[in-house]
Amino acid sequence: MGFNSYPAMRTMLQENFRRRVTHSTRLRSRLDDLREAGDLFEQVTASEIDYLTQALLTVDRESLRKAVSHIIERDHIFVFGTGPSITLVDLLNVRLTRFGKHIIPLTTAGREILEPMILMTDQDLLFAIGFFDVNPNLQIVLDYAEEKKCPVILLTDTLGSIIGEKADVVLAAKRGPVSGFHSLIVPMTIINTLLLALAQENQEHAMLNLDKLDELRERFKKINKSFT
Repeated sequence: MGFNSYPAMRTMLQENFRRRVTHSTRLRSRLDDLREAGDLFEQVTASEIDYLTQALLTVDRESLRKAVSHIIERDHIFVFGTGPSITLVDLLNVRLTRFGKHIIPLTTAGREILEPMILMTDQDLLFAIGFFDVNPNLQIVLDYAEEKKCPVILLTDTLGSIIGEKADVVLAAKRGPVSGFHSLIVPMTIINTLLLALAQENQEHAMLNLDKLDELRERFKKINKSFT
């Protein structure tokens, strides 16, 4: 068939499909469905509920437990995500910092992502978020983590079968059909579940850090008043 291996054929087929299913195609398809259905808010809400219902059946609970264990064991966590996934990176950054973790966000495009990566060691953790396709940044981050023997949690939708072997834990977040316009509701719910599980596992430590944060807020409030 003109291919040196099955992976080469698979890669070609995936690339051809992704060229056909563009972002504008997915959005247009979603809007067409909503026009036919009527009330926009009702239909978007129904879709989100449907995705969450599917997640109840498809998200592997053992993978969630493993992910929580990895996060508990590591103090320095690299969190990768680009495009719309930066929202999820920001959420993890804020919440995990409150749990006393040192977070290194990897959200920049191109070569700018490389400098923070040189700090990565086998004592750290990489939490990588990638949906739909493997971009160069995701590829190099996963490759470097593998080289450094840094454990990896991968939150993805369709990439588990393609790059899942590079991750210690794969959290599969199905976000609807590939040709559809995708929401972040399921991956955000998975992240919220991880955060709540972390709080349950180490409640005393989490509360201590939140108390410190409240104390700093009060100090800042007083200082701010003195300048007004």
